[in-house]
Amino acid sequence: MKIVLRLAPAFLRRFDEYLRVKYPWFWVTRFHGTLYMGLIIIPIIVLIACIVPLNHGSDFGVFENTSFINLLFFLVIGWIIFLFRQLSLYNLDKSHGKQGVYNEFLILLTYFVTFLLPISLPAIATTIIESRLGSSLMMGGLSWKVAIIMSFYLAVIFNIFKQVNTKRFFLNFAVCGGLLFVLGNLSVIFASENVFIHGIMYIFLGVLIFVLTSYKSPRYNGILHQGVIFLNTLFPIVGIIILLYMFQVFGVLGESFGSIFKNSAPNAGVVDEFGGKSFLESIFNNIWSIVFWGGLLLHLFLWNTLFKKAYLRLWNLPRSK
Repeated sequence: MKIVLRLAPAFLRRFDEYLRVKYPWFWVTRFHGTLYMGLIIIPIIVLIACIVPLNHGSDFGVFENTSFINLLFFLVIGWIIFLFRQLSLYNLDKSHGKQGVYNEFLILLTYFVTFLLPISLPAIATTIIESRLGSSLMMGGLSWKVAIIMSFYLAVIFNIFKQVNTKRFFLNFAVCGGLLFVLGNLSVIFASENVFIHGIMYIFLGVLIFVLTSYKSPRYNGILHQGVIFLNTLFPIVGIIILLYMFQVFGVLGESFGSIFKNSAPNAGVVDEFGGKSFLESIFNNIWSIVFWGGLLLHLFLWNTLFKKAYLRLWNLPRSK
């Protein structure tokens, strides 16, 4: 980032120094430098996407139409690796730097926008190319929905990395990967997808109960710390996990959704005066999307701050000799 700022205008370098002195909690995110990079790179990508040759003929030209987008993913990966390195250089949390209560929300939001900048490159190119073709790409490309989800989860993952040491961070993902591998194999052995979602739900509940009952422990507990990291990883999508479990156990929100809805809501099937679906039916038909996006927003505004308090407590607990 020093190289980027060295090539930046003088006012941006002065702004960098101002943030370092006055707002170090925001300076360490280096968002101003990342935004400056985005303001240079994004217009170039837009220009290339507008002039790159396209195949308007048969569907076999799909690979030709997406070749530029596929090349962008190399740039995205390189940019994300660069951001991870830059964001890891300074950590006020582990240095017990002073922060306001609201800062944790702003930091996660900043990380989200930071990672969205590189991931938006193939999404921007996809939008422009689809607009030039007058149709959606059959294969390849990246939608804005997927770009937003990837960026948010990258922000969550990096935020976890910021709160714990490297060994515990990678141990958590090794454990998560091992659990997914075991549950996936059990689902194949028993030829039932119920095994996978039931396993995830029961493991989540078990870890949650263990963390809640052990949280007041007077001494540091490594398993408790690992449990908090595990919950932090899953909490953004806990609503979807619960919905999947309800579908598997009770059959709600699946194929039987229509009959359940009509029987439970007296005016659910009524068409409104404009000829559309009723408000309640529209909500119920989109319940999966509402729960998913609501879970991400709830994590941003609430769970992230609560997990930060849990990490602070774990840092300050006395260690066993």
